[in-house]
Amino acid sequence: MKQILWWLCLLVAPLVLIGLELFHPASFTAHPGMYQFLSHYLGPGHDALGYFGPTWWFVLHMIQTPTVGLVAVGLWLMVDDVALSLRLSRRVGWGPAALMIAFGWMLQTAHASPHGPIAFSLLIVAAAWTWWSRRHEA
Repeated sequence: MKQILWWLCLLVAPLVLIGLELFHPASFTAHPGMYQFLSHYLGPGHDALGYFGPTWWFVLHMIQTPTVGLVAVGLWLMVDDVALSLRLSRRVGWGPAALMIAFGWMLQTAHASPHGPIAFSLLIVAAAWTWWSRRHEA
């Protein structure tokens, strides 16, 4: 069960979020304003592959919210049985640790494209690297 959760939370969920965030509009809060943008399709120029109107905004966030929860479970799985510092406990090498820092920085910057897809891509690489490292240590 733990292996299934690992792959669901650290591969499938980030892949879903990468796809969603590519279609998440950005750069609209100042001009034309959030309500105006979300209420009407205003055309290209807001840093997304496409915006399909207010219904899409709702659907995107209804899928995004629980999927981010799955990513949180995956992060917990990555650090299970680690007390304080991943790197000091030698559970994660420098490469995955640096990718996790980059993941956090990119995601806190913005979850819309391009930051969100880049962040979740970094998470997938860090998770795969960690899994591969642990497998070869055993």
